[in-house]
Amino acid sequence: MKLVSRKEAQTQGLPKYFTGLKCRRGHVSERYVAGACCACVSERKKEMYQERRVEVLAYMKVQGAIYRAANPEKRAENTRRWQQNNREHLLELDRARRLANPEASRARSRAHYYRHRERELLRQKVWRMANRGVINAFTAKRKADLLQRTPGWLSPDDLWVLQEAYALARMRTDLFGFSWHVDHVIPLRGKKVSGLHVPNNVRVIPAADNLRKGNRLELA
Repeated sequence: MKLVSRKEAQTQGLPKYFTGLKCRRGHVSERYVAGACCACVSERKKEMYQERRVEVLAYMKVQGAIYRAANPEKRAENTRRWQQNNREHLLELDRARRLANPEASRARSRAHYYRHRERELLRQKVWRMANRGVINAFTAKRKADLLQRTPGWLSPDDLWVLQEAYALARMRTDLFGFSWHVDHVIPLRGKKVSGLHVPNNVRVIPAADNLRKGNRLELA
């Protein structure tokens, strides 16, 4: 660190200077032009904070609440920026939370969907319009999977039950005002196990639950 006398610092308009000499407490540190040792001031601030820690934290909490209430837009922007910069970290936290308590995670997702149902439906509609090719490819693959996983030994009654499941999904969609899907309890394209398109492997559940479940096998 460059040696600068107090007089030179005053002449140059510098806030601090450094002589290389120890202060009375033994610090070899910069000094304020006013005369105090920077290291001594820093230590005293830490001591004062520890002495009044509870009061300081309470004051900061109140001031923080006042600032957030007065600056909601800036607060929201800061939150968005932090989330964008820490997206991977947030995804890891969310994944760990869902694995630790899947039932609570499903309940939160379901509540969020119903609370913002109109927005979610609009978002899904916009996505479908912008990704028609993806949807067509998925639909074709889905039909092929159904044909492949439908046994030839099904009776006419079995086929009727399957048709009624899809009719029930449409009826519930019209009745409740949100989408219902026919879900395969054991997925047709599961990674570890694949089920069949048979009556005892289908159930009618809300679309949000079915989309969240995906191709996973959820054990009760």
